[in-house]
Amino acid sequence: MYMTCLPRYPEYNESSGFSSDLVQHPSENMNIDNKPDSLEGGSLQRTISEHGSYEFVFLLIVITFIAMMVGAESVVDTFLFGTTLVLTIWISRISNRLLYVGWIACGFCFVLSLILGLNGLTQWTWLTRVLGAALLFSTAAAIWSRLKRYRAVSKQTVWAALCIYLLIGLFFSSLDAAVGNFTPIPFFTSYSGTSIKDYLFFSFTTMTTLGYGDLTPQGDLPRTLAVVEALIGQIYLVTIVALLIGNFSTHMKSYGN
Repeated sequence: MYMTCLPRYPEYNESSGFSSDLVQHPSENMNIDNKPDSLEGGSLQRTISEHGSYEFVFLLIVITFIAMMVGAESVVDTFLFGTTLVLTIWISRISNRLLYVGWIACGFCFVLSLILGLNGLTQWTWLTRVLGAALLFSTAAAIWSRLKRYRAVSKQTVWAALCIYLLIGLFFSSLDAAVGNFTPIPFFTSYSGTSIKDYLFFSFTTMTTLGYGDLTPQGDLPRTLAVVEALIGQIYLVTIVALLIGNFSTHMKSYGN
């Protein structure tokens, strides 16, 4: 009578492995978040979240990157940061309360950036960069919280990991720009430019350890940020991303066989 209380596990077949569909299609047989569907939003939200969710986030991050490289105003960057955050929280189905917080944070940062830009308060540019960095960090945290809840490696986990990798570069570019605009000492050694394009270029060449050498940080804080970004970027790339892609390739090969 105690056997009836035990959970039912998939049966193993020596010739073909596990015969249960739970192994090959876990998302179709179990709820990833262990929550009733009624608590996860409407059918559109579930559809986007289960099919192609983080491709949209990745695309929006790339659009943000392009907008920053062409020299868009900081208010445009802030708007794109906030939109990415709200979209990520929505499709990640974390919490409706956090979604409302995301909307409030997005609106606050956008309005503040707009006020500073219209009034020409360039001395407060560092504040808009700090707000942008906070939005980017929150977006990466939201994706990571969702990534931890996946029970199987799939295309979505790989896309989510790639999104976080790009967000790391954008986050440090905004943080470097905030430091460069706030401190009286130029961020770079032989260059006094304050364009976000320069910080973006420096951030991604540092994260990928490419380092052309044309932009070199000076001072303790800029050098510390550069070292921290290089370490985080490389450790994340060779551990999390490599592990997910390796497991995904193995899963696809075993599924094909």
